[in-house]
Amino acid sequence: MDAIKTRFLDYIQGKKQFFIPVFQRDYCWTEDQCIRLWEDLEKAKEPGHFFGTFVNVEDKGDPVLGKWLVIDGQQRLTTLTLLMTALRDHLVEIGWNCTPYPEQIEEEFLINKFQAQNSDLRFKLILRRIDDDTIRAYIESKERDEIESGLMNENHSESIRIAYECFRKKLDETQLSASDVYEKVSNLQMVLITLTYIDEPQIVFESLNSTGVDLSQSDLVRNFLLMGLEESEQTRLYENYWKIIEVYFQRSSWYLNRFLRDYVAIKKDSLTFIKDSQIYDEFKGYKRSCNLTLEEILKDLMKYAYPYAEYLFSDSSQFVKAPEELCRLRVYGDTHAILLMKLGDLRHSEKLGENEYLRMLCLIESYLLRRVVVGLPTNSYWQKFADITSKIREEAPLKSFLVALAQLSDNYQFPTDEAFRTALQEREIYRLHLRKHILDRLENHGQKEPSPTGTYSVEHIMPRTLNENWREMLGDNWEERQQTWVHRLGNLTLTGYNPKLSNRSFEEKKKIENGFEDSAVRLNKFVMNQDKWTETEIENRGRELSNRAIKIWPPLPIDVQMIREESIHALRSKATKKSPKEIEMNPEVRKLFDNIHSQISEFGEIITIAENKSICLYNPDFFVEIIPRKYYISILMLPEVSQIEDPTGIVEDANLRKTFTFATKHRDCNSYANIWTNWTSEQIFATVQIIRQAFEIADR
Repeated sequence: MDAIKTRFLDYIQGKKQFFIPVFQRDYCWTEDQCIRLWEDLEKAKEPGHFFGTFVNVEDKGDPVLGKWLVIDGQQRLTTLTLLMTALRDHLVEIGWNCTPYPEQIEEEFLINKFQAQNSDLRFKLILRRIDDDTIRAYIESKERDEIESGLMNENHSESIRIAYECFRKKLDETQLSASDVYEKVSNLQMVLITLTYIDEPQIVFESLNSTGVDLSQSDLVRNFLLMGLEESEQTRLYENYWKIIEVYFQRSSWYLNRFLRDYVAIKKDSLTFIKDSQIYDEFKGYKRSCNLTLEEILKDLMKYAYPYAEYLFSDSSQFVKAPEELCRLRVYGDTHAILLMKLGDLRHSEKLGENEYLRMLCLIESYLLRRVVVGLPTNSYWQKFADITSKIREEAPLKSFLVALAQLSDNYQFPTDEAFRTALQEREIYRLHLRKHILDRLENHGQKEPSPTGTYSVEHIMPRTLNENWREMLGDNWEERQQTWVHRLGNLTLTGYNPKLSNRSFEEKKKIENGFEDSAVRLNKFVMNQDKWTETEIENRGRELSNRAIKIWPPLPIDVQMIREESIHALRSKATKKSPKEIEMNPEVRKLFDNIHSQISEFGEIITIAENKSICLYNPDFFVEIIPRKYYISILMLPEVSQIEDPTGIVEDANLRKTFTFATKHRDCNSYANIWTNWTSEQIFATVQIIRQAFEIADR
């Protein structure tokens, strides 16, 4: 690596060409940044204003030109190129006939003079995609009107256009002479760092961008993957993979960061939420620990990116085949996107059938909607969906998905029909942000000719402000009755005529033009057949709608046997990942453990799982945890001390030994016994019989 101080003119003039690598972002300087640069030049009293550090990687592939990949400095280099293009055009426009000549500026800063007019080698600066097309239009010195017309009718870089026009305007307004501007730009001071490919340019790049202010996490990941490769290989991998990923997320680069976060979580089988600022570091760790080639990683990223973006942007033209069940889930946010990415990948790889896939989407919506209606917590949703995702098996995706949902902890369980029905009938549904979504689904579920509810609004049949007719209909305690029932599901409907219905009497709401009797909305059929509208009618309609809702948002279809089978499979899978032999023990304790484990294995089919510092035994329900010590082994058991017949008197209360919590996997054990290395075989056998009791209690 070489670092030298140089002038900008010395940096760029001569037979040279500078490439902006495909992994770099597009030109993005704003007009404010261009104005700030211009003002710095105007204020500089002496030539030689410091313009920062530039990092290049030499590309020795061309014998004619010195070629350089610009690793750091692309935005500044592009901006100065646009400034000098604007200066050249300004001089032509005002008829300038002394140094610096327009041709001089062009040859020093913009083109390689002796290269063919239509050759890529002619241009000193090669940008990315539409940036390159736009800057070439200016450098090729077309008529200004022709350029503007082309930019209006074609895909172009608006940032390039704005920067060029900004400098043209400043040149028209400035008190500086053209010579002053030329001298100030030519003499800008810079530190040039030149790398070879073996210098690991990514490390230098990170040190220059350590604040993370200018580059997004996805920018850093892209650079990490592609930087350091030969230019031709960079281009191939970018075009074949990363560019496609960028197209998927062209609506929102912020979601590209989120995708990378969830992708890493799936690959690392992690339930830890990665902070936005740590996505790049976590991705680097994953890349370095996995056994995949760079191209395999990019291919895998592209494979997962499609279903993730399909969910987030299912209304985009590139995802026209996204099923309705997937599109509906967007109203619930993106915390479950990690799960949908996994399911989408299984679907596209044909490991998950279409019918099963749609059924799983419906259950996800049912889970989310029911919890909103019942009023259960939604915090930590990401971790819960990451947990479900980690438990889905490719050979049995639906079964493992159902069991993972069924095994969620108490605060995150799938609400029952009873809880859902009660909440629908008794909660103030109007106050939920999903109130219109609920009514829309009640209106259109299963209909081949759905009502166009997009323009409809939610209507209170009994209004929030009651006139005399309503008070008389409700009778005594009308105020209390209205307060109780006005926002409940039974009193809500959809209409395109909300202002017209307003707080009219019930009879008027029914009979006026476009009223309930005139309505094509299916939700209003019950209403139009009522002679009055009191708490009785509201309650009856609420009951009817809640029964319909249970069919739309179904319960979780699960049985005990399915859960047991899946639990056994999960335990057996985990048991293969680490052997008890990997748990540290001295020889005497190891011999004692093998003896005890051998005797316990005779109880029945035992699944042995090595944890961090202990060994847990299942049948498939957990019953014993074994913790090796220096001279003995601690046996932790689920039963209370009072549940165990202990003629030896060795069983003690585990709740009185807080030190166990530092080593144990299962912290709900209630009893324990210690077995020492110097015990006789009879003492060990007697203790094993006590352990048998824990096994039999767990097996009931």
